[in-house]
Amino acid sequence: MATGCLPIERCCRSCAWTVRQRYGGKLEILVEHVTHSSNGIAVLDKDDKFIFYNRTFISLFGLEEHPVLGHSFNDLLLWMHAKGVGANTHGATTEEWLEFVHGQFRSVSFRHFEVDLVDGRWLLMTEQLNKSGEVVLVCNDITGSKETEQALRRAQKELERLALTDELTNVPNRRHFMQQLGNEHQRALRHRHPTSLAAIDLDHFKKINDLYGHASGRCFPNPVNQSA
Repeated sequence: MATGCLPIERCCRSCAWTVRQRYGGKLEILVEHVTHSSNGIAVLDKDDKFIFYNRTFISLFGLEEHPVLGHSFNDLLLWMHAKGVGANTHGATTEEWLEFVHGQFRSVSFRHFEVDLVDGRWLLMTEQLNKSGEVVLVCNDITGSKETEQALRRAQKELERLALTDELTNVPNRRHFMQQLGNEHQRALRHRHPTSLAAIDLDHFKKINDLYGHASGRCFPNPVNQSA
């Protein structure tokens, strides 16, 4: 599919000539950059119909099989939802998806937001609303950064789990107990209700170690803890 027509080609001849005279080679450089940019770029008119897009925009949203120029933003949202391409709707119905998108679209003069795609990639998008009514969309693939961010979050959660877990018995340790005790105490104060604490001692635990060995003894508190 051919790339979208540039706005300058849609001007009248005299207007295009004036623009070229004023900006000369600088305009050609800008056109070249926008057309072949690794960032997806698209422009919608005041009626939310596409008047420009570049190849990257089409590729990112899986629109190779759908005409774009002159079609409305709504048309493309409906088509992408039906085909299962583009943005991940997370199981939302068509009506729910359209309501969500239109609740954000054109809401402010400039905003940026993240979009996860159905193929697992992530985009950082900016939406700029011009005074004359056009909307300029720019999207950048941030999949690598999101994967790093998610890996760091998983590592942080694992560190938190290790810090609150006894490594021998794999049950919550004293640090976890003290945190929970503080939380429950504060909850009792907020709601003004009594609370209680029960301490359970395992009698003759040494006999288990002597009879079955320390390896088995380490596993013994697990079912006791789960029952408690």
